[in-house]
Amino acid sequence: MFKNNKKLSLRKKPRNLKTEHLYLFNHELKKKIPYPSIKKYKNIYIINSQLKKYRFFRFQIKNQRMNPINFKTKVKFLFSDLKNLIFTDKGTELVNIKKATWVVDTRSYQYFHWFTDAMQRINISKDFHKTYPVLIPLSFITNSFIKESLEYLNIEPIYIDHNKEYLIEELVLAERVSPAGNYNQDVIKSVSNDFGRVVLDKSSDAIHKKIWVSRQNSDKRMINNFKNVEKILLKYNFHIVELENYSIKEQIRLLRDCEILGGVHGAGLVNMLFMKPGTKVLEVRAKNDSKNNCYFSLASDLDIDYYYFLSDTSDSDYYKSNHDIDSLLFESFIKSF
Repeated sequence: MFKNNKKLSLRKKPRNLKTEHLYLFNHELKKKIPYPSIKKYKNIYIINSQLKKYRFFRFQIKNQRMNPINFKTKVKFLFSDLKNLIFTDKGTELVNIKKATWVVDTRSYQYFHWFTDAMQRINISKDFHKTYPVLIPLSFITNSFIKESLEYLNIEPIYIDHNKEYLIEELVLAERVSPAGNYNQDVIKSVSNDFGRVVLDKSSDAIHKKIWVSRQNSDKRMINNFKNVEKILLKYNFHIVELENYSIKEQIRLLRDCEILGGVHGAGLVNMLFMKPGTKVLEVRAKNDSKNNCYFSLASDLDIDYYYFLSDTSDSDYYKSNHDIDSLLFESFIKSF
C-alpha cells in the first residue's frame, strides 16, 4: 500500500531497447496508479451531458475530463454556473432516472479513450450495471464501435440526449481508474479478458499471424514513403489492414490469433486488447518522442512484448506529423519477426 491510496506499476522495458534510447521510456518504467474507486451520490442532475449538483453547479469535474483543470478554469466554471442559476428557465421539464452509472468523460467518444479509459471504468462498476444502467451520451453512438462494444459485452445502456435535462436519484460514479495513457494492470487485463470470453465462429475467417495497421487514410501520422514500406511488409508476410473498415466483432476475430501487431503510433494499436499474452506489438514512433508512451505501457500491462522503431517526422508536433521511414533499417527490423 502506498501513500495517497496508490500502487506502484512496474513496466517491462521494450524487448529491443538500446541504451541510447532509454530516455524515451525511463520515466514510464515506474508509475504510481490510484486504486479504483466507486462512489454513490443522490439527486445528481445531468445537463448538457455534464454532472451537476443542485442542478446548476458542476460536480465531479475531474471525473468528466481527461486532464485536470487549473484554479483559473475552476473560477471560470463557477461564474458560468452562477450565471445559469440566475438566467436559466427553472421550469424546464426533467427526465427522471431512478438509478444509473456514470463512466465517461469528454474524450470517451474517441477510440483510444473509449477502450482504455471508459472501459476500465465500465469494468470496475460492472457488478452494478443490472440495477444501475450505464449512461452514455447519445452523440457517442455516431461512432459505431461504442454501441458495438457495449452489445458485445451484453451491456444495455441508457442513452441520454445532450438537449435534455435529467435527474438521477441514485448515481454510481466509477471514478477515473488511471491517468490517460496509463492503466491499472489488474483492471486492463480484466477488460481484455472480458472481450476474450465470447466465443466467435471463425470457420470462415482467414488467420493472419502478422498484422500491420495502416493509417494511410488518416489525416495525420501517415507514412510518406508507404509504397516502399508496404513492399517490405508484404515480403515478410504481414497482412495490411485498415481497421476502421471492420466492425468490433471482425476486429476481435482478426486479432485473437494474431501473433504480431504493428503500426505507426495510433488508435489501431489499442486492439492489442484482443490479443493473447506473450504476443508482440511493434510501434513506429517519432525520434525524440518521449511523451507518447501509452502503447508501450499498455503492452507491458497486458504481458505483450513491445518493440519500437524510430522514424523521422516533419516537425516536433509528433502527434500530427507524418513519418519518413528508412527502408533499409525498417527491413532489418521487420525481418527479425
